[in-house]
Amino acid sequence: MTTPIFTQRTGGANPLDTIDAGSNNAPVFVDIDGDGDLDIVAGNYVGNFLHYRNTGTASAPAFTLIEDDGDDNNGLETPFHGLNVYSDDGVTVLSQDDIDGGDTGYGYAQPAFVDLDNDGDLDLVSGHYYGTFFYFENTGGTTAPAFAARVDDGNTANGVENPFHGLDVGLNSTTTFGDLDDDGDLDLVAGAHNGILVYYENTGTATAPAFTERTGNANPLDTSVVTVPGTRTAPTLADVDRDNDLDLVVGNDDGTFYWLENTGNASTPAFTLRADDGDAQNGLENPFHGFDVGSTSAPALGDVDGDGDLDLVAGTDVGSISYFENTGTNTAPVFEARVDDGDDENGLENPFHGFRVNVRVDTDLGDLDGDGDLDLVVADGSGEFHWFENTSPASTPTEEEDTPPAPVTLPGTTSGDDVLTGTDVAEII
Repeated sequence: MTTPIFTQRTGGANPLDTIDAGSNNAPVFVDIDGDGDLDIVAGNYVGNFLHYRNTGTASAPAFTLIEDDGDDNNGLETPFHGLNVYSDDGVTVLSQDDIDGGDTGYGYAQPAFVDLDNDGDLDLVSGHYYGTFFYFENTGGTTAPAFAARVDDGNTANGVENPFHGLDVGLNSTTTFGDLDDDGDLDLVAGAHNGILVYYENTGTATAPAFTERTGNANPLDTSVVTVPGTRTAPTLADVDRDNDLDLVVGNDDGTFYWLENTGNASTPAFTLRADDGDAQNGLENPFHGFDVGSTSAPALGDVDGDGDLDLVAGTDVGSISYFENTGTNTAPVFEARVDDGDDENGLENPFHGFRVNVRVDTDLGDLDGDGDLDLVVADGSGEFHWFENTSPASTPTEEEDTPPAPVTLPGTTSGDDVLTGTDVAEII
């Protein structure tokens, strides 16, 4: 295990220094053009997708905003041109006056990239403020992506219908994907403003997805079985205890975190909310007991310290960054909050001590500079991006993706250089 060291890069040393994505944006790392380095796609509060192409290299990133003007500038036009989550069809462009007038409300785009149709390239799925889901199919390919909005009209002509047609969680839909029933396709767990978690089983196939809401006994997340305290749930699927099935880590509007352990198996999930009462009952206590980042917690999971298990990083409502180290094991996770007091006690200090950005922090972990460890990118409430480079010596952290190995390429970002993250529903998952 190594003690992680992070250095905030500013000015010319920060390749994200000139980026302003607008307030309440949600960035994800993704190699969208298949050139071996990580690009950034950010959803913003209006409901658009901003594309920052890495025009540098995997080890020396440089980001350029690709304009959404419909003009193909030597192949540099954004594949997200015209796409949005504030119109019913995902492509109708409204004026700012129409948006501000309240007829549609704000979109809060929440981008997640998954190979939903198993054709070898990444598609785009987004939740939004009004609780439904948009599907933008990649009809190009891995190196020349082109995204087409699949209309949510119930018409399955030519198989290009939105597979999320009719699904609605109410407000603030968030997404996390994984093969919960081990049938070779991706299922969806969604968070919502009212605090519920909704399970949408993929009842289609790996190449022709169709999602069905499971209720009652068919829903392992039914409120009669699992009730997560708080509102505005932000779920993240990950095999936290390394027993070969997917568990859930859930953030919420209260700023706390909850662990829903999958006590079933890889093909028949059953989730048990581990009590947050400080009493370790046969190892079944919530490993995040007592952790609180203020409000709108959104977990980012990754092996930050290179010891082979998943740690947790989260932004706070005041602009600081919290680090919760997994001091247990792969199979028995125990998380410990690293105190942000500037006193390095046996390597147990918060490596983000003293770092502070604007309020309402959204985080994403990824190897931005291609040196084999996980860096941190933070989007703040004003729309600026901040890069915290992992400058630890000989650090070799691993990653947890949004699904276990499956016949698809995942997760919310994709090249194997990103980790599974939750998304703050107020900022956009």
